[in-house]
Amino acid sequence: MKADVNGTSLYYEVVGSGNPLLIMHGGLGFDHTYFRPWIDSLSEDSKLIFYDHRGNGRSDRSKPLDDVHHSTWADDANALREHLGIEKIVLMGHSYGGVLALHYALRYPDTLSGLILATTYPAWNYKDVVLEKARERGTPEQVSAIENRFFERVKDDDDLEELAGTIGNMYFHDPNNPIAEEFGSEVHFSADGYNRGFVDIHAEHNVTDKLSNITTPTLILCGADDFITPYEQGSAILHAEIPNSKLIMFEKSGHCIFAEEQEKFLNVVKGFVSKF
Repeated sequence: MKADVNGTSLYYEVVGSGNPLLIMHGGLGFDHTYFRPWIDSLSEDSKLIFYDHRGNGRSDRSKPLDDVHHSTWADDANALREHLGIEKIVLMGHSYGGVLALHYALRYPDTLSGLILATTYPAWNYKDVVLEKARERGTPEQVSAIENRFFERVKDDDDLEELAGTIGNMYFHDPNNPIAEEFGSEVHFSADGYNRGFVDIHAEHNVTDKLSNITTPTLILCGADDFITPYEQGSAILHAEIPNSKLIMFEKSGHCIFAEEQEKFLNVVKGFVSKF
């Protein structure tokens, strides 16, 4: 379905019934489909609201993103909530989706009953750490891609898809996990979304000194072997600074905790959402 909100058109899908759980995908340049089918059974207890961010996936991609910032994407999510007639949501953001969820939580705290931050980070200020970890785990081809392409603008959607395919299994605790080969196979890649979010304005993201203002009950989920959002630069800071937060570590996961330790992820999230 499409919702015309905040000057754009957002693609969304609603699955299940119960407590509303709005889900923000990462990337940017990806879409909501990489969550599925891994988290679909959350719909047994919750109303799952999947959507693609402005300029990403199946949402409107006809307009330039030059004037889009993290606050814009947060405003889009709030407009979608209003469009659906929902007073309060539990908000879950994964990876860059967690970046946007943090901005949302700071802008619209009264609309949140709970906040889930999955493998994400309060500030983009640790590029050297990512490079070091990539060199430790990647093949020569993957290391070259991280060093020379990952932080630069991609040419088009196909270029982004090829880059994602090259480095994709680095996001897993076990790079030989058969899940990794097909993970994200339904994604509609967006070069514009990637270039604007991950390249152009990524460095603008730093909410570390504002985290103490987030009083929403918060669940922080971390993969112990995550090279892109490491514990020390991500979840450790979030947990230390967000006052009403709980941290759960996924010991056998990298970045894709909901696929690598699916049962644990589902149980933890169901337990948290059931409180609201």
